[in-house]
Amino acid sequence: MAPIIGRVHVGYLPAGKVVGISKLARVVEAYARRFQVQEKMTAQIAQGLGLGESRGALITRVLAGSAAATAGLKPGDVVVSANGQRVDSAEALHNVEGLAAVGSPLTLD
Repeated sequence: MAPIIGRVHVGYLPAGKVVGISKLARVVEAYARRFQVQEKMTAQIAQGLGLGESRGALITRVLAGSAAATAGLKPGDVVVSANGQRVDSAEALHNVEGLAAVGSPLTLD
């Protein structure tokens, strides 16, 4: 396995439990140093913070003129379901989008 080099963005919406920002950084750093598969980091970080589950896909970029821009998506939006299916990660959102028929609408919450 090649080392993972990159950035981690944490979108945290408290739901009954507040976690300090310094703890977020410590937990992310601890998991980032481990030998692992990158796609599992989101769930591991949520577990390390005692949040139980992670949910949603954070929109980080919207291209001008794209269908997402036309639909009104903006960086910072969080998608929690697509076409009625729960979205727990960016990969889950990509899967729903990829399996949809070309030209069909995609309903997001």
